[in-house]
Amino acid sequence: MAKKKKKVVVAPKNPTTKQPTWAIQQTLDVPQWVHETKEAKKRWSSIITGIPHLSKSKVTIDWAIAYKAIHGMLGCTGGEVIVRDLPIAEARNEIIRQALANDADYIFFLGDDVIAPHDVLHRLWCHNKDMVCGVYWSRNFPSTPYIWKDKGKKGPYMDWKYGEMFKIDYSGVDCILINTDVFKKMKEPWFSTDWSTNIEVAPVGYTTEDFYFYEKAKQLGYDLWCDAAVQCLHQDRNNLICYGLMEGMDQATPMGQLTTKGLKIADIRGNNEPSLTLSQQTEKGGVFHRFDTREDRNPDFRTDGYSLAAKSGTYDIVTVEALLEYFPKDDHLKLMREWIRVGVKGGEFRIKVPNWKEMLDYEHIWQFKYGYNDKTLRKLASATKMLKDIKVDISEEKTDITLVAKIKNNVKWESLQENLNEK
Repeated sequence: MAKKKKKVVVAPKNPTTKQPTWAIQQTLDVPQWVHETKEAKKRWSSIITGIPHLSKSKVTIDWAIAYKAIHGMLGCTGGEVIVRDLPIAEARNEIIRQALANDADYIFFLGDDVIAPHDVLHRLWCHNKDMVCGVYWSRNFPSTPYIWKDKGKKGPYMDWKYGEMFKIDYSGVDCILINTDVFKKMKEPWFSTDWSTNIEVAPVGYTTEDFYFYEKAKQLGYDLWCDAAVQCLHQDRNNLICYGLMEGMDQATPMGQLTTKGLKIADIRGNNEPSLTLSQQTEKGGVFHRFDTREDRNPDFRTDGYSLAAKSGTYDIVTVEALLEYFPKDDHLKLMREWIRVGVKGGEFRIKVPNWKEMLDYEHIWQFKYGYNDKTLRKLASATKMLKDIKVDISEEKTDITLVAKIKNNVKWESLQENLNEK
């Protein structure tokens, strides 16, 4: 049973029932496997929520209600560290010290004016990354996201779609989950405002503490990921207006049920080129969406493989190639369930993997981590409990195995996040 957290929340003197305006929070289905806990790798994570707070900045009732609703995963333990009235860099460093002293596995940094989705911990943790953030926006209009690429030289990073998963250089630190191993391998101070990009120029007064941390993490080989399905509201405490992803923004392109007539195909890859044969089937009407882990291939949607930017039951055909074998074998079942989830009931699911036994005789066995034979692949497909009419074929060269099946069960794990867009 999850350990209850002792919450310390400062409520405003005059609570208001005024509803947030301007922004919307959309919802994708929670990945099929997000609630699973029986895994070979450690799943009983300890997460500390860290909140820097200035006593003169009272939190709003909107923030308090949203914070109260945030919960961890089943079996997850955790607590919170609220550091008051310290400069922001010192406050974050103190949170880290206390988290390390309590042997926490992760720290979830949350701003006291950032309203995060109720299932934010589920979504960030399930990616199994060392650093992964959600998106919150500047408190002005037009609002821009607190994420940057190219070391911030081109301004806030805007070229993304809701639901994508991608790497960035910097983000704000008010909605981010960080593995404590990052801090253990990094020398103090972890955060600092006493830095400059030019060693001959003294730091300026508006230098932020977050870029300093990300540069040090990058030097240690850590990547920062952004889950654009985790959309937060950033509230102005003076007028209670919330800023965030709005209808009409390019990034808010809906990935709900596609209304396009014709065949809808999802091509999910981690290597090789998109299927030309499949794409041709949609030339006279329909949709061919490419999901890829490689950003340089310019896919329609970027993914880390663990979650897809699509509603359940979107595609008639879901095909996966050169991807499963690159993931830890303990994750294969939940990966399959996530990929099957986006297929329509009665639709077709295809997956191609290397023939492990045959590949033992080839030098390029080291190109991938894992492989399957026909029997083990069939067992994996059956274990999902989402497929029927399973057929397995081995290529003429005996180097690849292709499984084709019909989707019989497309169970949705409804998100616990309130869908403000529908209200």
